[in-house]
Amino acid sequence: MKKRPEIKGVTVSAELSEDDAKLFYAVYKLKRLPSGWTAQQDLKPQEFVDNLDEFIRRNYDINWSVRKNEKPMAVILGMDAGKHIVIGDMIWHPKATPRTKLEVGVTFFKEIRLLKSCLVESEYKYKKFYERLCDYSLLRRVGSLYDTIDKNSKTLLFQTRKIWLT
Repeated sequence: MKKRPEIKGVTVSAELSEDDAKLFYAVYKLKRLPSGWTAQQDLKPQEFVDNLDEFIRRNYDINWSVRKNEKPMAVILGMDAGKHIVIGDMIWHPKATPRTKLEVGVTFFKEIRLLKSCLVESEYKYKKFYERLCDYSLLRRVGSLYDTIDKNSKTLLFQTRKIWLT
């Protein structure tokens, strides 16, 4: 087990702001929305935000904004499933470096596990990122799922453990 890094300047908020909408729009324009997301092409910013708001309300009930030095680095969307939270998508700033992603991931999962246990379904291509978080004992891999995104796809399932404060 590696020692968890102490990360300064990274904050987690349960509210999305206008800056987060700009982050989403930049990701949309670069065609980097997560698998399964579809959006009409060539939407103007306000049209995109309206469609995005409707999409988030329809598919998720929890969201977080993660910032580093007051700049949005990621938006994380999930659902409250009673005993645990299911993380649906992590949308990264287009210029987020692997190190920044790791810092954001460490900070987010340290915070989230204070609330409830959390399940993360990840596309196979992101396996290395989540395994790195496992190295810090923030997550553990609990299995694989097949045919979830499309036919013959493989996704990985990770879990946090709730930290019980007494």
